[in-house]
Amino acid sequence: MKNMMIACVAAAAAVCVVGCVPGKAEIKVKSSELAKIAKGEIGWADVAVVASNAYPNVTMDVFPERARNLKPPMTYAQPGYGEFSATNRLSDALEFIVEKLNGALPDFFCKDEKVELSCSAEGTNAVLVLRAKLKAPIGKMAVLENADLPRVLQFAIEDGDDKIVPPDVAAFRRYNAFLNVTQTALQMAGYEIPSGKNGDEGDGIPLDFETLLSSLTQIQYLDKIEVLQEMDIAAAPMLKSHNAETAGDLSCLWMEGEGFMGKFEREMRAKMMPADATDVVFKSDEHSGRSVTRMWATVRGNVGEASFRAFAKAQGYMLASNAMDNADVNARDENPHPDMMHLVIPSDSPKPENYLSYCCIHRNNGGMVLVYDKDRRILYGHYIHH
Repeated sequence: MKNMMIACVAAAAAVCVVGCVPGKAEIKVKSSELAKIAKGEIGWADVAVVASNAYPNVTMDVFPERARNLKPPMTYAQPGYGEFSATNRLSDALEFIVEKLNGALPDFFCKDEKVELSCSAEGTNAVLVLRAKLKAPIGKMAVLENADLPRVLQFAIEDGDDKIVPPDVAAFRRYNAFLNVTQTALQMAGYEIPSGKNGDEGDGIPLDFETLLSSLTQIQYLDKIEVLQEMDIAAAPMLKSHNAETAGDLSCLWMEGEGFMGKFEREMRAKMMPADATDVVFKSDEHSGRSVTRMWATVRGNVGEASFRAFAKAQGYMLASNAMDNADVNARDENPHPDMMHLVIPSDSPKPENYLSYCCIHRNNGGMVLVYDKDRRILYGHYIHH
């Protein structure tokens, strides 16, 4: 088994607080689980989430008096339990709130999942930290909604789009209703740090528990995807990220691989890699929100030399041996591109000493390059369209 790690831009929805640490999530999923989705089945992923908010650790006299009494009604708790004086710090009250939430959160998650909040005083801040380990189902939207699994975090793929979004299931609705009630209760209790006094200058700062806890349902907190690429799964699907800079406020996940390719991806894979190649890793910007004037794709796969030569002949590619000759005669003299190999050979892969190549680069620097490492039986490819 080999690990294929795809780093992406985290687009955490940061709340307006002092010292806010963006949320972060890591997804680990086997390629065999992703392959189930194309068959109309449900796959599973392990998800680890860490998110935090930091607030000025002000004294409780900045809040209304009702905010200092959090003692639950109709209880027989010891005297002073949930009651705070004007000299207590915000971190004291938050520790009490966190204790209550830790008692309630497990009801929304399954026994193989763990969600825990903590609070600590760090310097001049009160810091809330959320840590969770979840089992997330992944499948087509209709499949997940019909299954209605009791999982708060689910990745549903919209048909015809391959974009991953939360499905409309009962577990998701119940959890979000709980978040809304929690946030409303804190606001009614007066938990908003006012401007001036010993808080920050400017508008009041709400205790945005809802945003923190919603990191368990929102994939904009994505930081890393790790696909455990199993050798017996040919051309398995992959997860890839959607760069937040081209997607607006939120980052997204997309499916990538056989069964999930768009028209551009299918056409480019067919032009760059023989059908009988194995361990193929194909990447493109099919779903990247790109400008219509630019597209790119890269590919890597294991293939025999005879198969590659037959493939090149069928495609009409004139191969060069141990050289990068530009097949575009109109651009050859002024744009020979002898250094094009660096586009297709990953930086962590050895440069081939004995290779075949096809290089067709136009005057606008668009075109395709294929490099076949004869010793290692690896084919690399790169395509860009301007």
